[in-house]
Amino acid sequence: MAIAIYGNIITDMKGSVGGWTFQHSKAGKIVRQKPFQLKSQTTNQTLEHSNLQRQLQRYNETTFAQKLAWMDFANAHTKVNLFGETKTLTGFNWFVAINENLKRIEESEIMNPPTYEISESPTAYNLNLGDDSIAVEFVSTFNPADTALFIRASQPIRGANGNLRPWYRLVQIELEPPWSEIEITTLWNQYFKLDWSTITGTGNFQITAMLTTINKNSGISSPGVIVTNNHAA
Repeated sequence: MAIAIYGNIITDMKGSVGGWTFQHSKAGKIVRQKPFQLKSQTTNQTLEHSNLQRQLQRYNETTFAQKLAWMDFANAHTKVNLFGETKTLTGFNWFVAINENLKRIEESEIMNPPTYEISESPTAYNLNLGDDSIAVEFVSTFNPADTALFIRASQPIRGANGNLRPWYRLVQIELEPPWSEIEITTLWNQYFKLDWSTITGTGNFQITAMLTTINKNSGISSPGVIVTNNHAA
C-alpha cells in the first residue's frame, strides 16, 4: 500500500485500473495493488492489461488544461454500461475507456475529450450453436455508420443460477459493416483454448453472447444486447 500525494499532474483518480486500486483515506489518497493469483493468460488478456497500463501513462502525460477538459466532459455526461446501468465516471475513467476502445478498433487515440456521440445499439440477432460452429446472425442486416462491433461471449456454462455477468469475454471485433451472419468459432476457440467441435457432445450447457457497438469518432460504446442459447447434447 502506498500514499499518493497529487498535485497538478493527476487531478482525479478513483476505482481500479491495471490491477491497481485508488482509494481515499484520512491520510490522503491510497494506491494499492489488488491481490492476484498466478494463472495463464490468453493473448487477448495480455494485450488488454498492457493497454490499460499504457493508457494510465498517457493520461499522466496530458496537460492540466486537458485534465480539466476531461473532468468537464465527465460532469456533462453519464455512461450507460454494458448492462444498461447509468454510471457516473471521472474524467480519468472516460479517458481510459474511450482510448481503450479507439485502440481496439484501430482508430487514433486522443488526448482531448471527443464530441459525445454514440452509435446505434445492435439490432435483434440469434446466437446459432451448430455441431461445428458458433455464429451470430442478425434478424435483419445491421449496417450502422461509423461503427465497429464488439462480440463478447462465454465459455460453456452450467449452473450459473441466472448470473451471467462474470462470463462475458471480448472474443471478436468487427470493423466494417454491414453485418448479417458472423462466425466466431475460430476466435472463440483461441480465446478459451477449447475446441467447439469436441464440446458439443459433452452434455447440456449454455452459451451467452453480448454485442456492443463502438462509435469510431468518439470511442464511446453502446449498452450490450445479450442473447443466450441452450445447447442440448
